Amino acid sequence: MATELCGSTFLPDDTYKANLAATALFAGGAACAVVCGDEADGPGLEIRGTGSRFFPDSLDDMGWTVLQEGPQVVFAQRIPEIVLETATEDVGAFLSRFDLARGVLRDFGNMSSATVLFVLERFLQTHGTGNGGHGLIFSMGPGFCSESLLVEL
Repeated sequence: MATELCGSTFLPDDTYKANLAATALFAGGAACAVVCGDEADGPGLEIRGTGSRFFPDSLDDMGWTVLQEGPQVVFAQRIPEIVLETATEDVGAFLSRFDLARGVLRDFGNMSSATVLFVLERFLQTHGTGNGGHGLIFSMGPGFCSESLLVEL
């Protein structure tokens, strides 16, 4: 289950660029996926592998500072640098463990949290399951960390 309440971090009196950027870039939403074992009947995706990475010395790069007025978003200017330096390496290394090449992230970019499940739902409605192939679900977030999930279609 993924729930994003991004609007709750907006502070009307906060004139920092990060506050305005977060409000413009991120929306609230919720989605969930049902995960079951091998004994379950019906179509679905098979989870083939997972990966996690936490980046050292990045605690202050993305997250929230809790103020009396509410949570204040924290976006370091080096976030694009972190993504450029690490995402390609992480995704490539993760996929190479399964003898796969990277394609979707290169073509369409990175979407995370609840958005990932909305994109996955739309993909499954269009293409279904059981057709073969692989999919990569990848996200980066506060902390700074990344999560990877390889699925077989």
